[in-house]
Amino acid sequence: MAFIMMLFATVSPYMLWNRYYKPATGISSTLASGAFIASSASSGYPCGWFAYCTVGTAWTYWSQFEGSAGNALCTDPISFQNFGRYGFCSNLNGATADNTFVVAPQIKAIQGLSISATVVLFLASIAALAAPATGSKAGYSSTLLAFLGAALTTATFSVACSFSYYQSFGSSPGGYLPTIGTFTNGTSVALLNSPTTLYWGPAFVTTVLAAVVAWIATCVMGAASRQLDDDLDGTYGGGAAYNQPGMQYGGGMQYGATQQYGYDVSKA
Repeated sequence: MAFIMMLFATVSPYMLWNRYYKPATGISSTLASGAFIASSASSGYPCGWFAYCTVGTAWTYWSQFEGSAGNALCTDPISFQNFGRYGFCSNLNGATADNTFVVAPQIKAIQGLSISATVVLFLASIAALAAPATGSKAGYSSTLLAFLGAALTTATFSVACSFSYYQSFGSSPGGYLPTIGTFTNGTSVALLNSPTTLYWGPAFVTTVLAAVVAWIATCVMGAASRQLDDDLDGTYGGGAAYNQPGMQYGGGMQYGATQQYGYDVSKA
């Protein structure tokens, strides 16, 4: 279960979200951001009061801003102050002409931790399924993998909680999500959404729940692994046949033998 939960959390754009985001243009949309998704919107809307530029409904990945596409977010002083200074520019001392966009180290950490946790929890699930048939070695392997997966999952949401960029969405006037707008002539431009408040979304909640499940699984598998070999080699599982002496039909205590029911007439 923890594996499925982390898989969802990794690919989901809903680490942060606001289901009722309504920019100044008046168009309601679900706005969100995830580990690999810089921003997503459930409906398109104009970039501003003028309809020469439109933000579409497609997911915008962090990788789409790399190279020259996102450099404007670091060369413009206002964009740098609202967004770039959180680790998204090569030079964090200020907006300069040669400043370039980079994916923040915290975002890369969340990506790496979530992928690692998903893979490790998948391996833990496989080992747990094999443990009843193979014994304690697979059980202890599953325990170790579950422990590692729980630690990685915990680290994932811990980094997210401590990331100052994510924290900015909970303060006034809100945070700024990067997106890509398209002009009527087909050219694209990197820009920032108007400030908005975002909340911890389903992906974050799922990550926390996956950590709880993984920690519980670690304890359960650790306790059960000690009994797996006994179940395979002991009386349970076919190692030794059940044979309790003295109570067999026709055995030690036979009908009509020394201990008889009834009255002995010879002693009367």
